[in-house]
Amino acid sequence: MRTRIKRLPGRKAERERGSVSAEVVLVIGLVMVVSFGAIQYALDAFAKQAARSAAADGLAAAEAQDGDARTATLRAGDMLAQLTGDLHSPTITVKRTATEASVTITGTASSLFGLTQRVTVTESGPVERFLGADS
Repeated sequence: MRTRIKRLPGRKAERERGSVSAEVVLVIGLVMVVSFGAIQYALDAFAKQAARSAAADGLAAAEAQDGDARTATLRAGDMLAQLTGDLHSPTITVKRTATEASVTITGTASSLFGLTQRVTVTESGPVERFLGADS
């Protein structure tokens, strides 16, 4: 015959009954928030890298001695097309003077929860030009 041991009502085990479940829920919630935050950060970083790569490619075309803004815009657009999905609704702006060229790419990063992150990258540099011996 078994004898049951009666627990006294004020014991610590009785007071903390169910606390492990609450702790697990809190920890899992925190892990999910951190995980989604890391994924969103990666999506933002990928979008910024896509914009940076396209801007650098466009700038190389704009900086060339015989380059122009139209060619630079096309090259930057081609690079963005290869990097599909990283940057949404991109806008490419190319400015070229006799001495300097700049490419600005603006768009939005992918988002997990509909919160849009605006990405703007500007690359600039000198235009290649031939200087004569007397310059």
